[in-house]
Amino acid sequence: METKQINKASKDKLLGLLGIALKAGKLTVGTEQVCDSVRRNGHAERFDDYGPEETNKKSKIHKKCGCVITASDASANTVKRILNSCNYYNVNFYRGTVTSSELSDRLGKNGNISAVAVFDKGFVNAIQKLL
Repeated sequence: METKQINKASKDKLLGLLGIALKAGKLTVGTEQVCDSVRRNGHAERFDDYGPEETNKKSKIHKKCGCVITASDASANTVKRILNSCNYYNVNFYRGTVTSSELSDRLGKNGNISAVAVFDKGFVNAIQKLL
């Protein structure tokens, strides 16, 4: 786990992308919600009560969790819980680019936000370019 420092312009772009992703419904906010989303959506496809041979008939495809970003001032326990989930379900994990107060201010949420999960491939690609 490596903490990467980014410049102010890149930080503003990152926060802007996260705000747009939230409005588009492609972002999960909060530690518990992020852990649950990673567990539920860690794999691209899940089949309800049907086997793979019946995928053409009735399959339910969930959106894949693309990446998780934690705040630089998130607690060690929070980071450990999220990192373990991300490692198990093969989800990209980024740590320490913005603070929790910056996240909550930009996303318009009350309290401090320790983690967010992004689901859209386009948003994930743009975030990876910045990080």
